[in-house]
Amino acid sequence: MLVPNLHWIIIEDSEEKTAVVSSLVASTGIPYTHLNAATPKTWKRKSKEPSWVKPRGVLQRNTALQWIRDNLNAEDNGVVYFADDDNSYTLNVFEEVAKIF
Repeated sequence: MLVPNLHWIIIEDSEEKTAVVSSLVASTGIPYTHLNAATPKTWKRKSKEPSWVKPRGVLQRNTALQWIRDNLNAEDNGVVYFADDDNSYTLNVFEEVAKIF
């Protein structure tokens, strides 16, 4: 809510979009696009593997970028910021993004 003209692109790592995510994001009143892209089992890390062994979030980021290519024009301006639901973010991040425009 600190960033004007914000549009969230939410990509679930699942076979289908879930109602719980749709409801949560819709309740914010922020414009959004809800997509899904499941990580194949062969890409998932085994319990004893280091985190760098397998790609993480690649399909989801690529899904977002493809949506942007398919739905926006070259003259549209904006910032893409990739966030992860496993992390927490300080409000300073959003204050900085708001300064860009």
